[in-house]
Formats: sequence, structure tokens, C-alpha cells
Amino acid sequence: MQTTTIVAPSSRIALERVAEMFGPDAVVYETRRTRHGVEIVAGGIERQAPRMPQAATPAPAPQPRGRDPMVRFIAQARAVGIDPEFLTGEMAAAGTDLADAWSRFLIRVEREVKIVPPPHTDLAHVCVVGDSGSAKTTTLAQLAAMARASRPGERITLLSGDRRPGAREQLRVIGALLKIPVAEPARGESLAEAARRLARKERLFIDMPSDPRLAACEVEELRASLERAGRLTVLCTVPLSGQLARHRQIAEMFSQGFDAYVLTHAGETLPPGAVLTMLLSSGVPLAGIGRSADFAGGYDAARATGLCRMVAAALSTGATATLQ
Repeated sequence: MQTTTIVAPSSRIALERVAEMFGPDAVVYETRRTRHGVEIVAGGIERQAPRMPQAATPAPAPQPRGRDPMVRFIAQARAVGIDPEFLTGEMAAAGTDLADAWSRFLIRVEREVKIVPPPHTDLAHVCVVGDSGSAKTTTLAQLAAMARASRPGERITLLSGDRRPGAREQLRVIGALLKIPVAEPARGESLAEAARRLARKERLFIDMPSDPRLAACEVEELRASLERAGRLTVLCTVPLSGQLARHRQIAEMFSQGFDAYVLTHAGETLPPGAVLTMLLSSGVPLAGIGRSADFAGGYDAARATGLCRMVAAALSTGATATLQ
């Protein structure tokens, strides 16, 4: 059997060259990382010319040929939402032991994904930014409910900064359900000015505008305004509703204006590797996971082990999995 060594800048390009040279009969024998990129040793199965069957003996039925392990590994990675290029280091270190490659990746997730504690555990004002429909108001209500439950005597106020039609009415309904007062900026008063006035006596949970550019400006003004009245924690909601790329672009419009992500709509089915890729590549910490719209128990603090179980469950089923 003829073998060829292929060196390419990435595993994707190398595998494409293997497919061009050997076609459907390609077999990958070895892959390793070099200073020039990725080196793959591959070959093709030599097929003998078919023989004409004798008249008395029917030709045997062709036996199905098993898939190459490397091809199966790449298909598996894409099925759970991970670009194979993201796994180059693990593939080079594990060689042909693909189970070891996945183990190494999950270890990297636990080591590199940054987790921050829930903001209700320290004395700080909180605001939530995010795209329209990303459950930012629901997340804010859940955090306020958690703060009220953990410190019943603390003075808490929901401050409305979203000027959309119906947004303030929604916040008033939530405040009535949670028995938390709702405040709004006075006529001619900016959101930052209202926050500075109220922060002297109240801990604020601020509902931000849905327009990312406007919210980014408001966050800068709030940080400057509340500098002497307690730290401001800014969270950005990213819904797992199948439009992760769009919502991530919206989140990036806030630049470094927020402190951590909150993954919402966790009941939706999404390739979990896409979430891990986003967290690892962005370097932004994860604060929590919104599992439902329940104010009392719909929000959970983030744990790296839970993210790893999510990927492991998807790999075992060969499909997508919801957050565990």
C-alpha cells in the first residue's frame, strides 16, 4: 500500500489534500503537530480488478467498509458544534487515540473556561444587557429575586432604563410579583443621574436598553456615575436558541463593557460545542445559566463540570444536547 506524508498549516487543509489524492479509499495512519503545522501520513486502499464470476458461482455480495477513525472524529466534532481546527492540539497529542483527544479537550474546558461567582453574593449594583428577546429582563428579575431571598432586609430597587413600548410595564409587573419597588428616571433625568440619586440608599438592578450601541453608552455613564456608590456588575445575556452567531455579534458590540456572559434559553437544543468554542475563544467569563423563566429557581450559577457533561452527553448520543 502506498503512503504519503502531507504537511499543511492546519488539519482541515491536510485532510482536504488527502481526499484529493486518494479519494474515498483514503486512510489516515498518523497525525502529529510540527513547527510547520500538521503532518499527516495517509494512503489509499489498493483494489484489485474485479474478476468475472464463473457461471456456476454467483459473485459474493460486497462487504461494507468501516469508516476511517479520523474521518469519524471530525464528523463527531462537527455534530456537537466544534470546528475540528479548534481540536488540532488535542489531535496531535493523542495521535490515533481519539477518545484521549476528547478527554484532553474536556480537561482544557475545565481549566480554561472562566467562571465568576453570582453577582448577588457581593454588595454591588447589577445591570443586564443583551439583544431583544435574549431574556435580559427575566435574568435581571431572577438575580433580584435571589438577592432578596439571600438578604431579606436589604433595600432593593428595579430601575427601568429600557424605553421600548411595554418594557417599563413589564418591569412593573415583575416588581409587583417579586414585591420589589420599581423606579424610573424623572422627566429630563438621564439613567445615570437616576442611578446616582437612588444608589445612595438602594441596591439597584437596572434593566438596560436593547439597542447595543445605546446600552454601551449607558453602561459607560453608569460606571462613572456609580463609582462612589458601589461596584457595578454588568452581565450580557446570550440565548441558546439556534442563533448563537448573531447574538454573539450583538454581544461583541458592547466591546469590553460587560463582565460576564449569562447563557439563557437553556431548554433549547443547541450543539454545545458552539458554546464552549465561544467561551474559550472570547476569554469572557461565564456567570450563570438561565434554565427557565421561573424567577425563583430558573437561574443557576455556572460550573465548568456541567459544560463538560453537556458535551459528553452529546458525544454519547451522536446528536445535540441541552445544558445539563
